[in-house]
Amino acid sequence: MNTALIIPFMIGVIGILQGTINRQMSTEVGLATALVFGNIITLLVSIVFYYYVKLNPASFPDFVLPKAMFTNFQWWYILPALFGFFILAGLPVAIFKLGAVKVTLFLIAAQVLTSAIWDHFVEHIEVTPYKIVGMILAIMSVAISSFR
Repeated sequence: MNTALIIPFMIGVIGILQGTINRQMSTEVGLATALVFGNIITLLVSIVFYYYVKLNPASFPDFVLPKAMFTNFQWWYILPALFGFFILAGLPVAIFKLGAVKVTLFLIAAQVLTSAIWDHFVEHIEVTPYKIVGMILAIMSVAISSFR
């Protein structure tokens, strides 16, 4: 089995756990405090990871290795961080209002549609009939889950 297949599964599990735990934390400390705390921890883990990669470059593929620090900075480099913040702030709110299952189904449907658009226009990967059926099924799952 390709171990790379485990990564998206783990990200899916962790993403929902992160959102639901932040939702629980927000009832005690407030969402703003939970986000600051979580992002400080993320910063510390990122720094440790950065130096670990720097000290063990042979253990990682080339795209992971540190390169020149923003010698050719592009404005859109800030987008992933802004998107990450929106995910961290938005998931607990959405889970509070809709529940984890509905949020997850909406998330999957949006990710499938966005991925197909990205693959087609950016990566130039064909959108096959099987992918279209998968997108339709994802959208149908959202519609079905929306019934009371």
